[in-house]
Amino acid sequence: MRLITRGDVDGIMCAVLLKAAGVVDSFLQAHPKDVQDGLVKATPEDIVCNLPFIEGCGLWFDHHSSEDTGVRRPAKFEGRYEIAPSAARLVYEYYLPSHPELSRFLALLSVVDRFDSAQLTIEDVKNPEPAMLLSFLVDPRTGLGLHHHFRISNKQMTDSLPGLLIEHSPEEVLALPDFQERVAAYEKDQETARAFYKEHSRVEGNVLVTDLRGVASVPPANRFLIYTIDGFEKTNISIRISAAKGGEKLSIQAGHNIFNRTSKVNVGELMAKFGGGGHRGAGTCQVDATTAEAVLARILEAARE
Repeated sequence: MRLITRGDVDGIMCAVLLKAAGVVDSFLQAHPKDVQDGLVKATPEDIVCNLPFIEGCGLWFDHHSSEDTGVRRPAKFEGRYEIAPSAARLVYEYYLPSHPELSRFLALLSVVDRFDSAQLTIEDVKNPEPAMLLSFLVDPRTGLGLHHHFRISNKQMTDSLPGLLIEHSPEEVLALPDFQERVAAYEKDQETARAFYKEHSRVEGNVLVTDLRGVASVPPANRFLIYTIDGFEKTNISIRISAAKGGEKLSIQAGHNIFNRTSKVNVGELMAKFGGGGHRGAGTCQVDATTAEAVLARILEAARE
């Protein structure tokens, strides 16, 4: 079978488990917006993970709260939908009874759970252990995929990871030349990123707004670093704005401050109102540039206390 999933940490972990169990032999990376727009097709030979449901697929595994509606969640499907730390956790629990050998991935899965549900400590953010560091390198929001000077592309890296993690520990993977190259770039730019986000962000009451429209280059940094910058720790929710689809759309990403968990906004539900989705604590949407300012104003209003 083929796996259709995101090229993020959770999607890669789903691929590790399904490949190790012998259930899938290939996987396709897809963006959730493309799935919502009907651009990704599936057959009964496909397993969809960590993405909105695709009509015609054989199995579906997802954990995003935005999919728990009568419009998005199908009345009948094979697989598992549940609010959980990660979609990979649902895959693991579904297949473990018939594939007990998957238990060897439990330690790595636990890191993916913490990463995907943002249950991190300040030490995780500032001095990540190998599995957590690998998660940051892979996370699209870290931004390494926007830099094209590496020996292999970001897609080549993420395509290779399921096979590598079946055979090697995170420490061994990070020691490989293509990953060492990214570790060096990531570590070199952390202080640059702090200054960059300080310059391009503003505080509006409880909301931290980062506007990257018109910015030519963004230094790679994990998405939680911003909450450790002096002056930003008092906010409890962030909104990040950037151009998408060559400027035709605006990407709006929102998330709770993981070190100040007082926001009452259900981000996934909020983003779903504008064609996006996510979890209670984090989500995103893409809107047409022509309506972007009006949508952004509504999202900011909903985020303010």
